[in-house]
Amino acid sequence: MTPAHPGLTLPEELRRETHRFLGLLPYHRHPAAAPDLPAAVRERFTTARTAGFPDRRSRTLAALVSAIGLSSAVAQGGWRARSEMRDLVRQEWTAHAVHRNVRQDKANRSSGSAGGSGGSGDVDGD
Repeated sequence: MTPAHPGLTLPEELRRETHRFLGLLPYHRHPAAAPDLPAAVRERFTTARTAGFPDRRSRTLAALVSAIGLSSAVAQGGWRARSEMRDLVRQEWTAHAVHRNVRQDKANRSSGSAGGSGGSGDVDGD
């Protein structure tokens, strides 16, 4: 097993497992390497939030966490922390795009439609 995505993650966070489907087609899985990873992630996240998300990487990651709806699971600062992260979603274009797609996907699933409309305009009320 080799580290997954060198440069994007630390080697101890993810590992890469290569398998073969039907003995022919190779495929890769990237499971978490450390069972205590969530505690370490929360600790690093809290440290970055306390510092005000000082670098672009931490701001983008926090915005993406909020965009996919996991801010309550990661942020330990209550509604203020979640509010800060929502503001980051509005500031980071990547997170804003993810947020719109997540909302569109949820709307498509709740309406029972199998196919998506492809995002017909701005659905945000933000």
